[in-house]
Amino acid sequence: MSSPTPRPALRRAADAHVSPAAPVVDSESAESTESLIKGKNPKSSSAKKGKKGKKRRSELTVRLPKGLREQFDSRVKEEGYQADDVVAMLIQAWLNR
Repeated sequence: MSSPTPRPALRRAADAHVSPAAPVVDSESAESTESLIKGKNPKSSSAKKGKKGKKRRSELTVRLPKGLREQFDSRVKEEGYQADDVVAMLIQAWLNR
């Protein structure tokens, strides 16, 4: 009869809080996202404008862990932006990568 070698105990990975579907951010895309947040995007917005020149918006619902949402809210408030605007900038940066 064989005696199998013992396996090491299970432990949580250092990046266990990161979703496997989360995109990998390299330095180039991080810089372009940073420039979008600071309003230095050379490309104009492709959003269509409705009556009176206002951009039409649609609602997007995203489920986030509570801790991540709290960090997001505090950072948005700290930087002086609206949460909707930051999410729109992040989506635009992701589409332009």
